[in-house]
Amino acid sequence: SILTPEAHSDSYVWGAVLLAHVAIGCMAWLFIGWWIVPAYVAWEVGAAALSRLRLYWDAALDWCAVALGACMGAGFYPRAAVAAVLMILAVGYWVRRR
Repeated sequence: SILTPEAHSDSYVWGAVLLAHVAIGCMAWLFIGWWIVPAYVAWEVGAAALSRLRLYWDAALDWCAVALGACMGAGFYPRAAVAAVLMILAVGYWVRRR
């Protein structure tokens, strides 16, 4: 299950989940605009609060990926958003490969 912390210890799974959140932000922006940012905050806070694991750091990272995806979808500094996603992806991948 990708909903467990152990699943995210694999670098490839972690990278895929990060990029999926970026895609969610990019596509959701096309449908609901900037409402995706507060809506996804509410979703992640609720999920983190209801989770037995209380993975707030995971919720924060997921929200950052969605927000960066929304920036890409909006055309708001898309190069900077892509660079930020690639940097997060590279560091996360490197940490999990060790």
